[in-house]
Amino acid sequence: MSQGELVRRGGSALETILISVALLVVSSLAATAVLLTGQAGLDAAQHETRPYSGYDIPETQDVGGGSASGSGKEAAETPEPVSPAPEVTVQLPTDCADVYSSSLTSTLTGAGAVLNPSASVAAQLKPIAGTGDTGLRELLRDLPRLECRWLSATGAKDWGVETSIALLSEAEASEVRAELQTTGFRALKEADGTRYVLEKTLSDGSGHYGESHIVVGSYWFATYWSKYGPSGYTADIVAQVVR
Repeated sequence: MSQGELVRRGGSALETILISVALLVVSSLAATAVLLTGQAGLDAAQHETRPYSGYDIPETQDVGGGSASGSGKEAAETPEPVSPAPEVTVQLPTDCADVYSSSLTSTLTGAGAVLNPSASVAAQLKPIAGTGDTGLRELLRDLPRLECRWLSATGAKDWGVETSIALLSEAEASEVRAELQTTGFRALKEADGTRYVLEKTLSDGSGHYGESHIVVGSYWFATYWSKYGPSGYTADIVAQVVR
């Protein structure tokens, strides 16, 4: 065999070896690619089963504050019930001495008046203390009330001031206000409400008489005076009774 033939045969053998090696490399790379593709698909499938919430919260946590373990959030406390405000009981005073301030009492006694004297000392000004008006008297007659009369210590006729403090329901208060508006009394706007007043001359011309009425809350303050009525009288007793 010549040298040229040996070279050609050697070259063919080398090419065969290189081709075999190349085929092995390609096969190995293909296998690796298949493995990597399968792992990527598995990772993607696992990732899809755990959606991203946007917060770093363990899967066992109940973000709504429920009872799931590991929530780290206290359940909302139940507020304590609020006790209703105590009802205010409106009562009539039981003693006329408690109706007047010490200042007004001094003014009345200084003028010669006595609180609730006996009939032998002085006659009452009106059968029902507080008014001579027929309509108002009928309303006042059946109401629970306290009557307080300051009359002359010497028995002077038609002299003094008398008051009824009556307790009213809401409906009765509305009725009294409506009646006062029909009497023709003068209406005065005051801090405690509207006070209705009247002043006239006695039939014998010996002096003046008048009335003063005001409804404050559940109270009706009805006053009749004759020949004497101290300034600020109604405001004083309202302040003493309505506290």
